[in-house]
Amino acid sequence: MDLFQRSPLAFLDFLVEHFDPHGEAHATSVSSQAVLLARSVGMSADDIERVELAAKYHDLGKIVVPESIRRNPGIYTPFERHAMQKHSEYGAQMVQLLNFHPQVVAIVLGHHENYDGSGYPAMLRREQIPIGARILRIVDSLDALTHSRGYRAACSQRKALEKLHERSSHYDSELLNLFEELMKTSWIVQP
Repeated sequence: MDLFQRSPLAFLDFLVEHFDPHGEAHATSVSSQAVLLARSVGMSADDIERVELAAKYHDLGKIVVPESIRRNPGIYTPFERHAMQKHSEYGAQMVQLLNFHPQVVAIVLGHHENYDGSGYPAMLRREQIPIGARILRIVDSLDALTHSRGYRAACSQRKALEKLHERSSHYDSELLNLFEELMKTSWIVQP
């Protein structure tokens, strides 16, 4: 098949696009927002590129999660939640096998770590979490809230930001405040 001969990235793009109904649009939105936030904190060009790659492929591990769980329109059972939470580990293993930079692997692995230590998979806290993963945690959460899922309706950017602030212990507050300012100045904030 031609797809496998083009490049590993072309194959990964195919997987993101075809195995998750929200995958490609979510990956594109999250990666563009993550790049803006990474630039605004003064990351190097190489680090920004790694954040962009990690953001683009952060949910790749979901292809290993059974489809019945991925497409569950309701609330997860404890077993289903555990299975879904493994996607960050699976994704990190995949990008590591494809020889992505270790920083990309660490960001994919840590994109569901919470600043207060309540996240997964390693319950890292504060600066133990790579800054790229802290950036991705914010932009991924906002994008997910502003798009409908089977179990809830989308909310506006403004409401999504309010929800992020309500759960502020999950996020690096300096990055969250900076992201909110970027939204006000760089994007049209929806009511």
